[in-house]
Amino acid sequence: MAYLEEGEVGFFESVRADYQRFRAMRATAGGSNLRRAVDILTWPMFHAVVVFRLARAAQRNGLGPIARILMYVNEVVFFVEFSPKAVVGPGLVVLHPGCGCAAGTRIGRNCTFVMFVQMGVAGRGDPRRDGPPTIGDDVVLSANSSVWGPVTVGSRSVIGAGVRLHQSVPEDSVVMAEQPLTIRTKKRRAVPSTPLDAEPSEVAG
Repeated sequence: MAYLEEGEVGFFESVRADYQRFRAMRATAGGSNLRRAVDILTWPMFHAVVVFRLARAAQRNGLGPIARILMYVNEVVFFVEFSPKAVVGPGLVVLHPGCGCAAGTRIGRNCTFVMFVQMGVAGRGDPRRDGPPTIGDDVVLSANSSVWGPVTVGSRSVIGAGVRLHQSVPEDSVVMAEQPLTIRTKKRRAVPSTPLDAEPSEVAG
């Protein structure tokens, strides 16, 4: 059996979860179940996710050359560059081309990448200060956003369009490409028996 790293599941379980998330996004478009299934199965970005899953499975099974070939196919055909050495949880959605992540990147469950999203090392030239990022569960990276270096994006965070992130952000954050960079914690739903939460705090980056 192939070795599964923490947060990973097998190929078929991953693809099933990916399909269900693509399907949920298509649900608002209406139409029959058959129509939605056809839409997903003919959606190039769903194919790109499946090819990445195949590459990752090959990598886990010690078939590095095949994993590299599949990665090359993804780059040429779908313009998606996910390293087979990245660990990506189930429920991955890539909506448009131009997305990629470096080897060693760790991505949680049910993450969404919109368009031209990049995740990789910061290029500092010092391995003690550099490395790939870690992305939590249910994170959304919007168009033209990127995450660089050994930073952590907390679960349920939203990284806005055009953000170049070089620092860790806590869970439930909203990061917008403002000057200076603004990190805002999303307000949690108040429990009826407790007072309402305070307004979200803002931290200048």
